[in-house]
Amino acid sequence: MEPLLLTAQIRQIESQAQKGLNDPSLMEKAGMAIAKHGSQMASGKTGLILIIAGPGNNGGDALFAALHLRAIWHNVQVVIFKESTKKPSSGWIQAHDRWLEDGGKFANRISPTLQPDLIIDGLFGIGLNKPLSKTYEDFIHKINALKSNVLSIDIPSGLHADTGAVMGTAIKATETVTFFGAKPGLYTNFGPDYAGLISVVNLSDQNIKDKLKCGRLYNNNYVIRHCIPRRLQNSHKGQYGVVKIFGGAQGMTGAAILAGRASLRLGTGKVHIGVLGDTNSPDWNQPDLMIDSVQSIKRKIEPTDIILTGPGLGNSREAITILRVCIKSSCKLVLDADALNLIAEDKSLARLIRGRKNTTILTPHPKEAGRLLQKSSAIVQNNRVETAKTISQKFNAICLLKGAGSIISDINGDWYINVSGNPGMATSGMGDVLSGIIGALLSQGATGILATLAGARLHGIAADNLTARGVGPIGLTASETIDESRKVINEIFLS
Repeated sequence: MEPLLLTAQIRQIESQAQKGLNDPSLMEKAGMAIAKHGSQMASGKTGLILIIAGPGNNGGDALFAALHLRAIWHNVQVVIFKESTKKPSSGWIQAHDRWLEDGGKFANRISPTLQPDLIIDGLFGIGLNKPLSKTYEDFIHKINALKSNVLSIDIPSGLHADTGAVMGTAIKATETVTFFGAKPGLYTNFGPDYAGLISVVNLSDQNIKDKLKCGRLYNNNYVIRHCIPRRLQNSHKGQYGVVKIFGGAQGMTGAAILAGRASLRLGTGKVHIGVLGDTNSPDWNQPDLMIDSVQSIKRKIEPTDIILTGPGLGNSREAITILRVCIKSSCKLVLDADALNLIAEDKSLARLIRGRKNTTILTPHPKEAGRLLQKSSAIVQNNRVETAKTISQKFNAICLLKGAGSIISDINGDWYINVSGNPGMATSGMGDVLSGIIGALLSQGATGILATLAGARLHGIAADNLTARGVGPIGLTASETIDESRKVINEIFLS
């Protein structure tokens, strides 16, 4: 898995990489990499490449890129835009002076009639950690209004490198070249809306990042292929586990059924659903599901079962009682939806979860995560990695924080970002299907973290495949992702 590096870690790497590096400097190496990429993006030597240089090291990278692009005969115009009178770094000054010595000129504004073939964004880098001033916001709006292809250096200006939060406004990049390693802000929160196509360039031969405890970007199918064992010819349903689902209060039975269908079609040997609502109607589209009252299913809990609680559970006294039974069980446990809301309201339930010995997986969306930590969903969204890690530590559990760039964290402090999925998944029932998929993988022998990682990626790929065929993103339904998820996992296992 590709490392995900926070800003503080990048600073450590930069410091180590710069030691003993004489010529070219680290800043010039970055500029050379940007120039190479920008030259490939430009349609020809006659098209204008507009380079925006800000006051920091990111601007220095841009100035060096300008030098190298001009050296290979590109038509380059440089705009230096900075409010601050703070003295720039020595590297920035060196690039600035070399550009002037080479006969180059600088502008301090963008002409409204300008039509550049390519814009290289070196306004702000990973050091931005406060909202932009109105002057900078207005300037960025002008850049975005040009409707040109944009290559951002390290991260689109205005985007927070660690969180993906937009610091007032941000440049919308066509492509982003980022250095040393991937940044979480490129892949979660608003990152996917602003970063475009992302390339990672390592500017140092030293494997400094291998010594850091960093996050991981998982963008291949290794976790799916290796989360559960291949099936033997000589096997039976008892070897593929039992998932018991508790939920489906009156008017919300569909949530539990979606989770049950997902578990069954993703390979669970047997699925029992204990509903709080009407138990008289079977699921005629999936009669393989065994549906009964929560009281009946509760009496049949075995230590080897996988328990999934929350889809359509509601907030009744009976819901709280059954949730307490599930938490007290010695089974592997997945908690979603209403179960999370009840836990947020009852500290005694939270204490029970922290004391569990077996695997516990929490799958909140941002609003549910906010309730668990007594914070607003806005705060959660702008601190997604830290939120997931905090929930894992607070509840002694694996946390899957859903949303664009889902965050998965475990009790050891390890964290991951999943990049599969699309906006079509922003509809009711998707979380129920995801929890059912995770339950199915657990029932077939996956560890808690592998089931969570593989489940999130698998579900996202299913949605991506459907969207690629025109089934979405608008109008994509949770039900449609179930059979596609089954198709994906079988294709991966047979490949």
